[in-house]
Order: sequence, then C-alpha cells, then structure tokens
Amino acid sequence: MGALAALLALSAAPPMTSEAAASPSLAVSYAGGRFEVAAEAAPLGEVLGAIIAAYPVEVVGLEARADDAVSFRAGGDPPERLFKRLLRRLGETNYALEFSGARLSRVSVMPESRAGAAVRPAAPRAAPEESGEMVSVVRVDRVIEGSQARSLGIQEGDFVMEYDGSRVLQPGQLIREVRDKTDREGVEMVIMRDGEPIRLGLKGGFIGVHIVPHRTDKESLFPHY
Repeated sequence: MGALAALLALSAAPPMTSEAAASPSLAVSYAGGRFEVAAEAAPLGEVLGAIIAAYPVEVVGLEARADDAVSFRAGGDPPERLFKRLLRRLGETNYALEFSGARLSRVSVMPESRAGAAVRPAAPRAAPEESGEMVSVVRVDRVIEGSQARSLGIQEGDFVMEYDGSRVLQPGQLIREVRDKTDREGVEMVIMRDGEPIRLGLKGGFIGVHIVPHRTDKESLFPHY
C-alpha cells in the first residue's frame, strides 16, 4: 500500500477540532466548518492525511504524487474551497467534488494520462486518409478499482463515444460533462468495444476511468457507429 493510500484509510476517523500535525513543517486544524493549514515543503501524502484526519473525506487520483513537496497556506477556508485552492496549487485542473447532502464527501482527481502530464487538446480534424475518415475519440487508459466503471465492466482500451447524449471528442469535454451532472441520479454513456457500441446506465458524477485522447480511422474501428 502506498503512502497516500495508507493515509486515506484515515477517512473513517471522527472529525477533529484540534490541531493535526503530521510533521514539523505541517499544521492542520478544522473548527467551526473552516480549515487552517500551514504546510512548508511537506509531502502531499502527509498534507492530505492531516486534512482527512480532521475532516473525513475520500480523495482519489493523487496517489502517484504522495511524495511531492507542497508549500501551501489556508486560513478560514471551508472544505470545498480548501480543496479547490490546493488542487489549483498542485496544477490539477481535472477534478470533481462530490457531496452527500451539503457535505463534501469525495474529491476525485482525473489525470488525462498515466504519467499525470496535462494533455493538449486533440489536433484539428485531419484530412481523410486512404483508409478512411480520421476522427477524434477518447480512450480509456485505466479503470479505477472499486469505481462504478469497474462494476459496469468498462475495460482499458474502450472508447467513450457519448455521455448523456453528447458526443465526446476530447478528454476535457467528458470531464466537464461529468462535473456538470454530478447530482444526476442516472445518465447514459455509450462506449465502443471491438467495433460495437455498448450503452451503459450509470450515476452522474465520478466514473472511475483515466482517459486519453486518440485519433483513429472511423471506418475500420467503428463500422456500426
């Protein structure tokens, strides 16, 4: 189990109102619905662990960055604002915040490549080649364990074609659609596998897939779409 995964096990701990410090360079406290955070070159895993100890919330998608040194300060921030500011500090722009009622319950960071690097927008449509028309699609790079994507049988290598009736062309577009429909009880998503469309019903919000842009020959891979 990685450092961050171990720290995330603290999510079941009761809320704390006193200071929670994981190292001399880190101090976190939560009282009256607001955070005070002072981190100076502290490992991200320790920062998140201290925050989770004070305010139980599930955080996924940052495991690979647990050892990153973070300098960050916050004063009087509610949980939602705290995480938005922290993620902006980390340079993470693809994320979703999920709530149980009015309470923040899950923070899902969705990198668009396994390496965690920002993915540039897909290139403009290329001129048709001899093999057929080239199209932009979104390919599933990895499926997160325990997610609804895993329970629905989505596989690495599947292509996400539609989400709630909107044609998906780029990873950023799918991420925006998911954010906008976090509170939806049900949405339909169309994936393509082996040239055949598969329609899936799922809950709005976090899906549980890492995605990357892809260019492919429409005729050869999607004969029935």
